[in-house]
Amino acid sequence: MEIIHLESYSLEQKVEIAKKYIIPSINKKIASKLVFEDDILRYIIEKITQMKMELEKLKTILMKNLWKKIAKDALEKKEIPQISLENIDSFICADKNP
Repeated sequence: MEIIHLESYSLEQKVEIAKKYIIPSINKKIASKLVFEDDILRYIIEKITQMKMELEKLKTILMKNLWKKIAKDALEKKEIPQISLENIDSFICADKNP
C-alpha cells in the first residue's frame, strides 16, 4: 500500500492528489471507470481530516465502503447510484444506512 503523508497540503492539493493518483489506482484495481466531482472529494477529505485520519485512509474508505455500496446498489437496482453531497454519508459510513 502506498502511504502519502499530506499534512502540509491544502485541501485543493489533496483533491488533486486523489483525482490523479488515488481514484485511478482504485479504478485500475477494480476495473472501474468511476469519477468523483471535486465537491464530493472535498467532503470526504474534510471528513477524514475531522476524524483525524491520514488521507491514505481515503483509498480504504472508498474501497471498503463506497465501492461496495455502489456495487450492491447496482446489482439490486440494476443501475449505478448517483452520489451527491446529500447522500455521500450513506456510502462512506459503514454504520449508516441510506
